[in-house]
Amino acid sequence: MKTPFSGPLLKLNLDDILKVVVQDHSLHSRWLLTLSYLENCGARKISEFQSIFKGQVPLSILQHAWEESRHAFFMKKQISKLGQNPDQKRSFLGGTKAKNLLYLLDVKILKLLKENCIKKKEDLYYGAYLLTTYAIEKRADSLYGAYQKNLENNGSKINLKLIIKEEENHLKEIEEKINKNKKISLLKPKVLEIESDIFSNFLSDVEQEIFLT
Repeated sequence: MKTPFSGPLLKLNLDDILKVVVQDHSLHSRWLLTLSYLENCGARKISEFQSIFKGQVPLSILQHAWEESRHAFFMKKQISKLGQNPDQKRSFLGGTKAKNLLYLLDVKILKLLKENCIKKKEDLYYGAYLLTTYAIEKRADSLYGAYQKNLENNGSKINLKLIIKEEENHLKEIEEKINKNKKISLLKPKVLEIESDIFSNFLSDVEQEIFLT
């Protein structure tokens, strides 16, 4: 998509970017693929984390993994509503920044926990699960809300209201668990700062790809 703008990269907000994305079926398909990939990454990370429970995985965590997988399926399936094949090979919006987003967040949160003297393997992984999930769900709250608004404004057949409700429930549950651990709870502001930096870099690449190519 060629840009009508010239000069340095415009620093647009999320809503500006989504307005363009939902009106272009090619961009929109890639956006949905990107969201599907991120949801699936989340599901896989939850599954990997379950090993610390030695087969006795809490029901709430099994439900969380299941819902994240279902969200990944849902996002990819919506591509068909744009008249396109969900399984057609297409690139992610944001390129490598999209591919590495959750991995980088997880690595930085693990480092943060170690810096705050959380060393035991089980405590480290559980703390990383709580804080990574917290950051992701906070982002989902604003991201999916803005996306839904633009879908409605564009008269799209795609509707995220059920997913938004489930993500809100995830956030509530994870905050309740974090607040039971004072040491972990004190790290919430720093975690949101880390996530914001990573997400901003990803969004900057999406913006550049949309407006400068």
